[in-house]
Amino acid sequence: MQEDELSEQQIRTGLIEKRLENATKEADDRVDKIQHKLDEANFELKRKEKSVNANISIRKLNIPQFRAALLAPAGCLSRRPDCLELTARFVA
Repeated sequence: MQEDELSEQQIRTGLIEKRLENATKEADDRVDKIQHKLDEANFELKRKEKSVNANISIRKLNIPQFRAALLAPAGCLSRRPDCLELTARFVA
């Protein structure tokens, strides 16, 4: 009788350990997937930051030229290709 109970307890223990192992595996898989998504999001954020910073730098460099084009005599933007190009960059 006691041997049967002991055997039954060992089987239950084995089943519980197996469930625990499976749950741990599933949790580890979920953590890995979330970590991968986080890594991708961080990479994308850094890429976009670089792009924004590059655009800001380019626009800061062009501000004096753009101001000069705006202060030039009337009709400058329609006659000078360099003024038109600057205007197109700032409007876009």
